[in-house]
Amino acid sequence: RVDCFNVQGHNAVTEARIEHWAGWLNVNSVSGNLLDDPCDVDVGIFDFALEMARERLANLHPETTAIFCVTLPAAMGLMRAAADAGLRVGDDLSVCALDGEGIAAHLVPSLTSFEAPRLSGSFSAVIDWFGSGGASADWIGPLLVEPSRLTLLEGESTREPKSRTDRRGDVR
Repeated sequence: RVDCFNVQGHNAVTEARIEHWAGWLNVNSVSGNLLDDPCDVDVGIFDFALEMARERLANLHPETTAIFCVTLPAAMGLMRAAADAGLRVGDDLSVCALDGEGIAAHLVPSLTSFEAPRLSGSFSAVIDWFGSGGASADWIGPLLVEPSRLTLLEGESTREPKSRTDRRGDVR
């Protein structure tokens, strides 16, 4: 069972990530719940993610063994809340995020996620274009610059599911 945890406000990227998770569930005949708690823009997302993760973990479906986090703040809040609840991320509960934002390898445990792509060549092209006046007719190539390949960081936060224990010590 793989749930999806989101604390990011809804936009095209957030919604696409949630739709991909739902599609993966369908294709793989896996069940899961969407734990969707969008944060208001005037609220600190890291504190909010921790608060929502604590609430969600307290009511987590007993068969959930993994949670896909839409963003890094959601994953960090979830990992902290799990540790506070006595769950070992990677052993009792697997956690992953789509984007590790360059710090996933430095978390404890390291977070399974895609590594940030190197965009230095893209930035140089954009800066050169700005320097030449930035006329749209002068831009050569696609307007959307995105990596052709992503590298997966297989962190310690995801492993083969083991039986989980709840806070009362009952084995599930």
